[in-house]
Amino acid sequence: MQSIKVWASTISVNELSTFVERFILQHPGLDCTLAESSAREITNAIKTAKADIGVLSGPIREDALVYIPLKLEHLVLLVPPQHPLMDYSSVAFERALQYEFVGLGERNPLQQFITRTAEASHQRLKVRAHTHNFDALCSLVHSGAGIAVLPLDEAEPRAARGYGSVIKVTDGWAVRELQAVVQRDRDTEPLIAEFLSALTAGYRCMQVATDGPTENELRDAGPLPTSQRSAASQAAYDGQADQGAR
Repeated sequence: MQSIKVWASTISVNELSTFVERFILQHPGLDCTLAESSAREITNAIKTAKADIGVLSGPIREDALVYIPLKLEHLVLLVPPQHPLMDYSSVAFERALQYEFVGLGERNPLQQFITRTAEASHQRLKVRAHTHNFDALCSLVHSGAGIAVLPLDEAEPRAARGYGSVIKVTDGWAVRELQAVVQRDRDTEPLIAEFLSALTAGYRCMQVATDGPTENELRDAGPLPTSQRSAASQAAYDGQADQGAR
Protein backbone atom coordinates (compact mmCIF):
# COMPACT_ATOMS: atom_id res chain seq x y z
CA MET A 1 0.00 0.00 0.00
CA GLN A 2 1.30 3.46 -0.90
CA SER A 3 1.54 6.17 1.72
CA ILE A 4 2.30 9.87 1.89
CA LYS A 5 3.14 11.96 4.97
CA VAL A 6 2.22 15.65 5.00
CA TRP A 7 3.29 18.07 7.74
CA ALA A 8 1.60 21.48 7.80
CA SER A 9 1.43 24.74 9.71
CA THR A 10 -1.52 25.70 11.90
CA ILE A 11 -2.90 28.08 9.30
CA SER A 12 -2.94 25.52 6.50
CA VAL A 13 -3.85 22.32 8.33
CA ASN A 14 -7.62 22.95 8.26
CA GLU A 15 -7.60 23.61 4.50
CA LEU A 16 -5.37 20.60 3.91
CA SER A 17 -7.55 18.19 5.85
CA THR A 18 -10.35 18.70 3.31
CA PHE A 19 -7.91 18.39 0.40
CA VAL A 20 -6.33 15.21 1.80
CA GLU A 21 -9.78 13.72 2.28
CA ARG A 22 -10.59 14.24 -1.40
CA PHE A 23 -7.18 13.01 -2.55
CA ILE A 24 -7.36 9.68 -0.72
CA LEU A 25 -10.91 9.11 -1.98
CA GLN A 26 -9.52 9.45 -5.50
CA HIS A 27 -6.69 7.03 -4.69
CA PRO A 28 -7.99 3.80 -3.15
CA GLY A 29 -5.24 2.00 -1.29
CA LEU A 30 -3.38 5.19 -0.39
CA ASP A 31 -2.66 6.02 3.24
CA CYS A 32 -2.09 9.69 4.06
CA THR A 33 -0.91 11.15 7.37
CA LEU A 34 -1.48 14.85 8.08
CA ALA A 35 0.37 16.36 11.04
CA GLU A 36 0.47 19.91 12.44
CA SER A 37 3.86 21.37 13.30
CA SER A 38 6.08 24.46 13.23
CA ALA A 39 8.01 25.73 10.23
CA ARG A 40 11.34 24.60 11.66
CA GLU A 41 10.03 21.15 12.55
CA ILE A 42 8.44 20.79 9.10
CA THR A 43 11.71 21.76 7.42
CA ASN A 44 13.69 19.24 9.46
CA ALA A 45 11.11 16.53 8.80
CA ILE A 46 11.41 17.06 5.03
CA LYS A 47 15.23 17.07 5.17
CA THR A 48 15.29 13.78 7.10
CA ALA A 49 12.47 12.17 5.05
CA LYS A 50 10.29 11.92 8.14
CA ALA A 51 7.70 13.73 6.04
CA ASP A 52 7.20 13.68 2.26
CA ILE A 53 5.58 17.09 1.79
CA GLY A 54 5.46 20.16 4.02
CA VAL A 55 3.20 23.20 3.89
CA LEU A 56 4.55 26.24 5.75
CA SER A 57 5.17 29.97 5.72
CA GLY A 58 7.86 32.23 7.07
CA PRO A 59 11.47 33.10 6.33
CA ILE A 60 13.06 29.67 6.70
CA ARG A 61 14.78 28.58 3.46
CA GLU A 62 17.04 25.60 2.75
CA ASP A 63 19.03 25.17 -0.47
CA ALA A 64 18.46 21.41 -0.39
CA LEU A 65 14.67 21.84 -0.61
CA VAL A 66 12.23 22.91 -3.31
CA TYR A 67 9.57 25.50 -2.44
CA ILE A 68 6.32 25.80 -4.39
CA PRO A 69 4.23 28.95 -3.74
CA LEU A 70 0.59 28.29 -2.92
CA LYS A 71 -0.98 31.56 -1.74
CA LEU A 72 -0.50 34.66 0.36
CA GLU A 73 -1.78 34.28 3.90
CA HIS A 74 -2.97 37.23 5.97
CA LEU A 75 -3.02 37.32 9.75
CA VAL A 76 -5.68 39.68 11.10
CA LEU A 77 -7.33 40.61 14.37
CA LEU A 78 -10.85 39.50 15.23
CA VAL A 79 -12.17 41.87 17.89
CA PRO A 80 -15.36 41.44 19.95
CA PRO A 81 -18.51 43.46 19.32
CA GLN A 82 -18.32 46.90 20.96
CA HIS A 83 -14.53 46.66 21.33
CA PRO A 84 -12.59 49.98 21.22
CA LEU A 85 -10.82 48.82 18.04
CA MET A 86 -13.91 47.73 16.14
CA ASP A 87 -14.23 50.98 14.19
CA TYR A 88 -10.66 50.79 12.88
CA SER A 89 -9.98 49.22 9.49
CA SER A 90 -6.33 48.54 10.35
CA VAL A 91 -3.96 48.87 13.30
CA ALA A 92 -0.36 48.15 14.16
CA PHE A 93 -0.04 45.04 16.31
CA GLU A 94 1.80 47.05 18.97
CA ARG A 95 -1.25 49.25 19.46
CA ALA A 96 -3.50 46.23 19.95
CA LEU A 97 -1.23 44.87 22.69
CA GLN A 98 -2.75 47.24 25.25
CA TYR A 99 -5.88 45.05 25.17
CA GLU A 100 -6.55 41.50 26.36
CA PHE A 101 -6.28 38.56 23.96
CA VAL A 102 -7.50 34.99 23.63
CA GLY A 103 -5.37 32.41 21.86
CA LEU A 104 -4.71 28.86 20.78
CA GLY A 105 -2.82 26.46 23.04
CA GLU A 106 0.49 27.65 24.46
CA ARG A 107 2.38 24.98 22.49
CA ASN A 108 0.58 25.77 19.24
CA PRO A 109 3.15 27.04 16.67
CA LEU A 110 0.98 29.99 15.57
CA GLN A 111 0.39 31.03 19.16
CA GLN A 112 4.11 30.79 19.92
CA PHE A 113 4.86 33.03 16.94
CA ILE A 114 2.34 35.64 18.11
CA THR A 115 3.79 35.55 21.63
CA ARG A 116 7.34 36.04 20.30
CA THR A 117 6.16 38.92 18.11
CA ALA A 118 4.71 40.68 21.15
CA GLU A 119 7.93 40.07 23.09
CA ALA A 120 9.91 41.56 20.20
CA SER A 121 7.95 44.77 20.81
CA HIS A 122 9.02 44.59 24.47
CA GLN A 123 5.45 43.99 25.52
CA ARG A 124 3.67 41.06 27.09
CA LEU A 125 0.77 39.38 25.31
CA LYS A 126 -2.05 39.39 27.85
CA VAL A 127 -3.90 36.13 27.11
CA ARG A 128 -7.02 35.52 29.19
CA ALA A 129 -7.81 32.08 27.78
CA HIS A 130 -6.30 29.42 25.53
CA THR A 131 -8.33 27.03 23.41
CA HIS A 132 -7.73 24.26 20.87
CA ASN A 133 -9.21 25.39 17.53
CA PHE A 134 -10.43 28.39 15.56
CA ASP A 135 -14.13 27.73 16.23
CA ALA A 136 -13.61 27.82 19.99
CA LEU A 137 -11.26 30.79 19.63
CA CYS A 138 -13.85 32.84 17.76
CA SER A 139 -16.52 31.90 20.30
CA LEU A 140 -14.28 33.38 23.00
CA VAL A 141 -13.97 36.56 20.94
CA HIS A 142 -17.72 36.75 20.51
CA SER A 143 -18.21 36.41 24.25
CA GLY A 144 -16.01 39.48 24.78
CA ALA A 145 -13.13 37.59 26.41
CA GLY A 146 -10.50 39.21 24.19
CA ILE A 147 -8.94 39.79 20.76
CA ALA A 148 -7.69 36.92 18.58
CA VAL A 149 -5.01 36.80 15.89
CA LEU A 150 -5.94 34.37 13.15
CA PRO A 151 -5.89 33.92 9.36
CA LEU A 152 -8.18 36.13 7.31
CA ASP A 153 -9.69 33.01 5.71
CA GLU A 154 -10.79 31.86 9.18
CA ALA A 155 -11.82 35.28 10.49
CA GLU A 156 -13.95 36.60 7.60
CA PRO A 157 -16.68 33.91 7.56
CA ARG A 158 -17.08 34.16 11.33
CA ALA A 159 -17.19 37.95 11.23
CA ALA A 160 -19.98 37.66 8.65
CA ARG A 161 -21.89 35.55 11.20
CA GLY A 162 -21.53 38.24 13.85
CA TYR A 163 -18.64 36.85 15.89
CA GLY A 164 -16.76 40.16 15.75
CA SER A 165 -14.99 42.62 13.46
CA VAL A 166 -11.94 41.91 11.28
CA ILE A 167 -9.10 44.43 11.67
CA LYS A 168 -6.08 44.33 9.36
CA VAL A 169 -2.64 44.15 10.98
CA THR A 170 -0.33 46.63 9.27
CA ASP A 171 2.94 44.98 10.33
CA GLY A 172 4.92 43.33 7.54
CA TRP A 173 4.97 39.90 9.22
CA ALA A 174 1.15 39.67 8.94
CA VAL A 175 1.33 38.97 5.18
CA ARG A 176 3.38 35.92 4.23
CA GLU A 177 3.58 33.37 1.47
CA LEU A 178 2.29 29.87 2.10
CA GLN A 179 4.48 27.30 0.35
CA ALA A 180 4.71 23.58 -0.19
CA VAL A 181 8.18 22.14 0.38
CA VAL A 182 9.79 18.86 -0.69
CA GLN A 183 13.27 17.42 -0.95
CA ARG A 184 15.03 18.41 -4.15
CA ASP A 185 14.41 15.74 -6.85
CA ARG A 186 11.57 14.14 -4.88
CA ASP A 187 9.12 16.56 -6.51
CA THR A 188 9.38 14.38 -9.64
CA GLU A 189 8.33 11.17 -7.88
CA PRO A 190 4.93 10.24 -9.40
CA LEU A 191 2.79 10.25 -6.25
CA ILE A 192 4.39 13.37 -4.78
CA ALA A 193 4.22 15.16 -8.13
CA GLU A 194 0.54 14.30 -8.48
CA PHE A 195 -0.19 15.47 -4.93
CA LEU A 196 1.65 18.75 -5.49
CA SER A 197 -0.08 19.34 -8.81
CA ALA A 198 -3.50 18.78 -7.25
CA LEU A 199 -2.55 20.92 -4.25
CA THR A 200 -1.43 23.93 -6.32
CA ALA A 201 -4.52 23.63 -8.54
CA GLY A 202 -6.72 23.52 -5.44
CA TYR A 203 -5.17 26.66 -4.00
CA ARG A 204 -5.53 28.45 -7.35
CA CYS A 205 -9.25 27.64 -7.34
CA MET A 206 -9.54 28.87 -3.75
CA GLN A 207 -7.81 32.12 -4.65
CA VAL A 208 -10.15 32.76 -7.58
CA ALA A 209 -13.16 32.13 -5.34
CA THR A 210 -11.92 34.41 -2.56
CA ASP A 211 -13.29 37.94 -2.47
CA GLY A 212 -10.99 39.05 0.36
CA PRO A 213 -8.36 41.80 0.16
CA THR A 214 -5.42 41.39 -2.16
CA GLU A 215 -1.83 41.62 -1.00
CA ASN A 216 -1.61 45.23 -2.23
CA GLU A 217 -4.85 46.20 -0.48
CA LEU A 218 -3.53 44.88 2.82
CA ARG A 219 -0.08 46.37 2.43
CA ASP A 220 -1.52 49.74 1.34
CA ALA A 221 -3.72 49.99 4.44
CA GLY A 222 -1.04 52.02 6.16
CA PRO A 223 1.87 49.76 7.21
CA LEU A 224 4.34 50.99 9.77
CA PRO A 225 7.50 52.60 8.41
CA THR A 226 10.42 50.18 8.37
CA SER A 227 12.15 52.19 11.07
CA GLN A 228 9.23 51.53 13.43
CA ARG A 229 8.65 47.88 12.74
CA SER A 230 11.89 46.29 11.58
CA ALA A 231 13.21 45.46 15.06
CA ALA A 232 10.00 43.76 16.18
CA SER A 233 9.47 41.94 12.91
CA GLN A 234 13.07 40.79 12.62
CA ALA A 235 13.21 39.60 16.21
CA ALA A 236 10.02 37.61 15.73
CA TYR A 237 11.37 36.07 12.53
CA ASP A 238 14.68 35.26 14.22
CA GLY A 239 12.74 33.43 16.88
CA GLN A 240 10.80 31.58 14.20
CA ALA A 241 13.97 30.45 12.51
CA ASP A 242 15.38 29.20 15.80
CA GLN A 243 12.28 27.61 17.31
CA GLY A 244 9.74 27.27 14.47
CA ALA A 245 6.48 29.10 13.85
CA ARG A 246 2.78 28.31 13.01
